[in-house]
Amino acid sequence: MRYNARPMAEKRKLLRVTTAAAWRTWLRKNHARARDVWFVFAKAGSGKPRVTYAEALEEALCFGWIDTTVQRLDEHYYIQRFTPRSNPKNWSKVNLDKFDRLEREGRMTDAGRAKRPADVKPPPPRLPVSSRVPPLVAQALAAHPRAQRFFDTLAPGYRRDYLRWITEAKKEETRERRLKEAIRRLELGWKTAFDVYGDK
Repeated sequence: MRYNARPMAEKRKLLRVTTAAAWRTWLRKNHARARDVWFVFAKAGSGKPRVTYAEALEEALCFGWIDTTVQRLDEHYYIQRFTPRSNPKNWSKVNLDKFDRLEREGRMTDAGRAKRPADVKPPPPRLPVSSRVPPLVAQALAAHPRAQRFFDTLAPGYRRDYLRWITEAKKEETRERRLKEAIRRLELGWKTAFDVYGDK
């Protein structure tokens, strides 16, 4: 992914949707015929209805697409170009892990499978995330019933993302700050703990 802060020199084909479901619908109809699209993201903290970067990328992977250049649009929005994946072998480990999770969750399509490297073996299934919730996180969730209820509805992959984001922090104060932010996002019904312009 490349970031480009320069103004756009030419008109782009912009796509404005506010739900991951709408983005998936667009991909279902256009993944085989469109050459690219510039996805309009509302910035974190803008207060605008938004699809997160993580949500958009997952849906793109399901249809064999990938993210590329990022450009600033204005104070509230940035845009990112998505295109069909041109090199099936150029996969990061992060995206391979996402692919395998999306497959297990039943979200992957034949178009997405066609772009996965054939020589990469899928990893073995992981233990259910619910059996590995650290005590610190479990206590915080128990103290915030709304966050607990939403967390329990999330697919295993989304729960893993939350737990990794919290527990992989190197400093205690960072871990506590992320835990507090995770509870806030869960109470708001956000599926993801972070995105490309989100919290560190």
